[in-house]
Amino acid sequence: MRFLAFGVSSVVSIVAFLIFLRMHEGGPDLVLRESDVEGALAVKPVVEDTRDPWTRFRYYVPEARAEKLFPQLKSSATRFDPWCGYIYVAHKVTGKAFAEHPDGKYEKKANSLGIRSEAEPREQKPDVRILIAGDSHVDGVCDPTEGYPALLQDALGAEKHEVLNAAHGGYEFFNYVGTLERFIHLELVPDLFVMTVYGGNDFTGIVSRSRYHKMWPHKAWPQGYREFTERQRSAKGNLPSAFGQCVGSAGFLHYGPEQADALFANASALTREMGERCEELGIEFLVVFLPSPSELLDHANRGLIERSLEHLELEPEALDTLGAMRRRYVDFLSAEGIAHVDLYSSFREHEGLLYWNRDLHLNLDGHKLAAKAVEGAVREVLVRGLGTPR
Repeated sequence: MRFLAFGVSSVVSIVAFLIFLRMHEGGPDLVLRESDVEGALAVKPVVEDTRDPWTRFRYYVPEARAEKLFPQLKSSATRFDPWCGYIYVAHKVTGKAFAEHPDGKYEKKANSLGIRSEAEPREQKPDVRILIAGDSHVDGVCDPTEGYPALLQDALGAEKHEVLNAAHGGYEFFNYVGTLERFIHLELVPDLFVMTVYGGNDFTGIVSRSRYHKMWPHKAWPQGYREFTERQRSAKGNLPSAFGQCVGSAGFLHYGPEQADALFANASALTREMGERCEELGIEFLVVFLPSPSELLDHANRGLIERSLEHLELEPEALDTLGAMRRRYVDFLSAEGIAHVDLYSSFREHEGLLYWNRDLHLNLDGHKLAAKAVEGAVREVLVRGLGTPR
């Protein structure tokens, strides 16, 4: 005990001596008085945090690790971003021949921020700035002016409304959190943040990030899922498109129902986190749910999806897992009081295709219908949140 007492006494003496020196070196003022030796042990000197702000972001992925987590970085059209993981290269214009498009092709254009827009954010903040996050459906297999974010801006009135489309192919819930934080960091804080959740792969898309951030309770893939993916690798023609857009996720949920619970838990937690962040900063928050074409076979290439199921030896009932996840997530949004619009109802009532035949992304009619449905929800949220009609 005497040795312990001596040790504590020595530590206190050293701390007091260091404080004495600090005060006489012209260092910053300290709340602690020189004589307050007991309090010295609990006081830490004020040290400026010189780290880049994104390194304090909970879901930050260093560039060296990002190259393994995000295969999109292999493309010359994308670059690393510390908030989102990856974004478009500034001012990059890429074109693609696409027979189903009325023009036989479409172009992807990025502005200086690496987002899908031909215009730059306005120097003077508009009456209402809307930031939209989403995956490849919102990114658009079409020209930027044909996507639902651009159509939404036109419908609301471009004079008073600015809609920033920050979607990118491959994004999921973690990327959506990063999108919001990136624009806050850029001092382009929106009045309304719209997160577009795609039911076909956004939930299963978070598995890798959940594992990386130690948010995944399962150590193994669902039993039978590896064999399922092996069959997928042998697919030809357009079948991989169906796998990526919906059938692959349906297989994962079918083979691993207990892992579906973990996906739902993490997606819900991330959504709640975004809602709380928006509330903290006075940002309105709206979730748009875009259903998988597997739920709307009369509005998509039914034959492609059915051939994919047959090739993968998956029963058609497996597709029901995606609808179940949609309903479960929408119920969560309602219970949390989070403003949302489920596009399933308006899509189901439409006559005609809403997804491209070849790759099952939203087609031009799908974007038009989405913009119309989202417009009504946006106006309602803005009236309630900002208190004036928009």
